[in-house]
Amino acid sequence: MSEEASARKRTKQDYSCSVIIPCYNEAENIQAVIKRVPQMAKFTEIVVVDDGSVDGTAEIVSNLMEDLEHVKLISYSPNRGKGPAVKAGFDAASGDVLIILDADMTVPPGSQCTSL
Repeated sequence: MSEEASARKRTKQDYSCSVIIPCYNEAENIQAVIKRVPQMAKFTEIVVVDDGSVDGTAEIVSNLMEDLEHVKLISYSPNRGKGPAVKAGFDAASGDVLIILDADMTVPPGSQCTSL
């Protein structure tokens, strides 16, 4: 069987997924966003990139990490913008599939992260 044919036969259970959440001053939304990310594939990790927030976003994520081992936090200052935050998330991600999810809840997590 060719490598291409073998790849087509893989199911979503063969993959891992990293959901990258770049955020800036999203203390009001970040907990809800993290809790609404569904389990996808064989493993789903959440990589929150706090892009220089001054409202306590990183502290909220740190507290959640005590109970949620699949959540990673990258936090830096000053704010560098969404592009660098997404790149930092990609660099830290370990999943086979990478998804970007905005922290502002304009697109609810379940609506774009339901399956691979």
